[in-house]
Amino acid sequence: MGVDKADIRTVIHRDCPPSVEAYLQESGRAGRDGKQSIALLLFGPGNDEKQLNLSGAGRKRLEDLLLYARNKKDCRREELMRLLNYEGALDSPGTMCCDVCESKLSRQNKARGKIPGSSLPLDMLREEAAVVDFIKRNRRLYTVNEAASLLGKAKNLKCSEHEAKELLNAVITLGKIRISRNPLWKNRLTI
Repeated sequence: MGVDKADIRTVIHRDCPPSVEAYLQESGRAGRDGKQSIALLLFGPGNDEKQLNLSGAGRKRLEDLLLYARNKKDCRREELMRLLNYEGALDSPGTMCCDVCESKLSRQNKARGKIPGSSLPLDMLREEAAVVDFIKRNRRLYTVNEAASLLGKAKNLKCSEHEAKELLNAVITLGKIRISRNPLWKNRLTI
């Protein structure tokens, strides 16, 4: 890949790399500045056909990666460490480090009646449309804290400033609104 930039947020593999080591090395190009990033492996039945063309150690290495891609019950980070025979302590980066962990947390929160990634009750999502509409009408004007302050004082929303901030963060997590990365509107909320 030859990319030496620190601020890469996303690495997408549209073809399956030949081994776990290659996948880890290539996906490690994202997030070199320490900020959260995404590594996406597009995986499909065609990857199994590629496996049939290899033999020996190359085949075993690709089989390991394909098993990793199919695994939907174990933390992806922990599975990568296991495949690399890592024997040290597994210091977890948090509960949202992979799609498997995020899915488990989401199911737990739904079972407890909570908004995923938040301590707010699930019924607070009824305010989601109002929050999205507010941001749509005031695009790039407010940061999360500024918008939370205004929404907490709004008479039509029945929430405190703290709840409004959590609701904004939940709606950001759900992808309905986002934080602008444009230098002119840095950290401002937009659609």
